[in-house]
Amino acid sequence: MTTTTQPPARTSRLGKASLSSYAVIIGLAIVWIVFQLLSDNFLSSRNLSNLVLQIAVLGTLSVGMVMVLIIGEIDLSVGAIAGVSAGSMAVLVSILHYPAWVSIVAALVIGALIGLIHGTVITAIGIPSFIVTLAGLLIWEGVQLAIVGDGGQIGISNLFIQGIASTYVPLGLGWGLAALAFIVVAGQSLIRRRRRLRDGLPVRSTLLTVVFVAVVAVVTAAVTALLNSYLGIPWVLVFLAALVFGF
Repeated sequence: MTTTTQPPARTSRLGKASLSSYAVIIGLAIVWIVFQLLSDNFLSSRNLSNLVLQIAVLGTLSVGMVMVLIIGEIDLSVGAIAGVSAGSMAVLVSILHYPAWVSIVAALVIGALIGLIHGTVITAIGIPSFIVTLAGLLIWEGVQLAIVGDGGQIGISNLFIQGIASTYVPLGLGWGLAALAFIVVAGQSLIRRRRRLRDGLPVRSTLLTVVFVAVVAVVTAAVTALLNSYLGIPWVLVFLAALVFGF
């Protein structure tokens, strides 16, 4: 009879990683409590809905940055690239009067091409990503200024593009999406536990797994109920959640 044991060093690293994740959640909870004590409106449905709309862009950019950081690199130009892409979309849809979908696709292609240029320089020539993206930050900020012009902004009147950041999921559909999100997270957690057990890796105890799934259910229901009490779940939150899950 043979048994599989986890090397102590690796087990220690996994334990520290798990603790660091919980530390982030605990820290975030403390921030929420402090701000709620300072203002009764902080955890209101209206404020949380507005916060969701505001963090959607940063959340989307963060998904890409996580991928860069995982491989031990850095990207200082992400904000400038986002500005160039968004400015290009605004010019196409508002000044040149291209359809919304063409303008959005063009913005995504522009951002991808800039990333391809940076990645090629870093991998083919061997220049550190810090230097390449620092130079890119300055270059693309200049391009962004050239695109936007002296006014500093370009008004977008296209209803489809405006609606991306200002429309909400119908209440019934919102509960359906919340249930789907819970099923996906809970299912993924159980599948991950089964795979780790199969491979002889350390896993949470059954009690902790049940507690985790229960907490996910409670948080999902609470957030959905809170947002539905205002205008509903913003579509940008659905898009961001789908993006995070996909990556």
